[in-house]
Amino acid sequence: MRWFILDDSCRGTGIGRRLLSEAMAFCDSRQFSAVQLWTFKGLDAARKLYESFGFTLIREWQGEQWGKVMTEQQFTRSGKHRLRVLRLSRWGDMEITSVG
Repeated sequence: MRWFILDDSCRGTGIGRRLLSEAMAFCDSRQFSAVQLWTFKGLDAARKLYESFGFTLIREWQGEQWGKVMTEQQFTRSGKHRLRVLRLSRWGDMEITSVG
């Protein structure tokens, strides 16, 4: 999956929740030890969605994106197993790495 962005017209339709649910089911079925994502402060609807799937804020910092200074955030969702780590970049890119 690359980019987790929906058109504004999709808000409130449940599409985002369903897509994230499918992604987390994939991670859980493959026993990822954690899923990480990067986003920006102020995207409150997205944050609420992420938190409803067990993501917690672990870090904030000032960064520059698109020529603007923004508060970037890192969230993590722990799994039960330590087989692989899945990372979602602040742009929605997914990266899978082995941890052992």
